[in-house]
Amino acid sequence: MSEFTVHPAGATEAGPICAICQVAITPGELIGGCPACLSNFHDECWKENGGCAVYGCAKMPQTVKDENPSQPQSYWGQDEKICPNCTKAIKVAAVRCRHCGTSFDSATPMSRRELQEKKKSVPVLEGLRKTSVTVFVCGIIPFLAPFTAVIGGIWFLSRRAEIRKLPATNQVFCYVGLIASIVVTLMMVVALILH
Repeated sequence: MSEFTVHPAGATEAGPICAICQVAITPGELIGGCPACLSNFHDECWKENGGCAVYGCAKMPQTVKDENPSQPQSYWGQDEKICPNCTKAIKVAAVRCRHCGTSFDSATPMSRRELQEKKKSVPVLEGLRKTSVTVFVCGIIPFLAPFTAVIGGIWFLSRRAEIRKLPATNQVFCYVGLIASIVVTLMMVVALILH
């Protein structure tokens, strides 16, 4: 047998598992035997794989090395970087330290100071997110609207730069909550004047 020849599986060939798709060969399916290792495969599996799936077989398809890997393999000629948290060497492409579990935003190396600033900003941003939702909810409740307009307005003016770093949804909560609180407060004042 010098070539992969296709034939319907007989009763004696049925039962073994195709090494490519991991499904048992059933009688009548089109199969063929690898000319090098004599393993049986489904015809369509052989064609899709481009050859045998048995490790070390001569008819195994050639692997193609990716010339443009998605992750950088080096940074300024270095293939390793130092984790800023545990100071152990890790691969440049790593976005998580395998020693201490610290996660990074990108594969670009960062200093210990940058990591500390990132860790400090996470709770601040989380607190701002919660406060933005609170401003929104309190801004649409009539009896809390006047307090939200004053306290929320002061909070917003003192944290404008940090609020701009929030996700767009939380920024909208801030703006809509403050505008709603001002509108509801004005409506309450007008109602009291006219009453």
